[in-house]
Amino acid sequence: MSRLKVFFVILLSIIVLISLVYFIKSDPNSSEENEVNQVIHEFYSAYMSDPSLNQAAKHIKIDKYANQLLLYRFYYGEIQGFKTINVRKVVNNRFQIKMKVDTIRNKKKVAYQDTIILERENDSWVMEKYESTSDRDWPKLP
Repeated sequence: MSRLKVFFVILLSIIVLISLVYFIKSDPNSSEENEVNQVIHEFYSAYMSDPSLNQAAKHIKIDKYANQLLLYRFYYGEIQGFKTINVRKVVNNRFQIKMKVDTIRNKKKVAYQDTIILERENDSWVMEKYESTSDRDWPKLP
């Protein structure tokens, strides 16, 4: 009976330790996550007001996705606002961000979801992946 108690105490201790490590690593108030939130907010503010992406590119390196972002921006319509849905650390220096983008397209309110992967390279953030649900409303070829 005492071995069983010891086993359960050790098991419970391991579970508590794993839980603590998980919650410490996924702290939504961590400085790195706050920085990602700030950068993505500045990017979307610029993306919303400047369709040429000149201002947005000052916040995040978008070299790989510049043309794609221009195209998506064109088909968004008039961006009314944006909201961060989720920021998740994937691995060190790499975050996945899900954004809700509210637009007016063809005189209708439409909400799209963007998924972005940002990675820190030296002292700047680089866009490693960009996807949007806005492509479902793009014109279809005959």
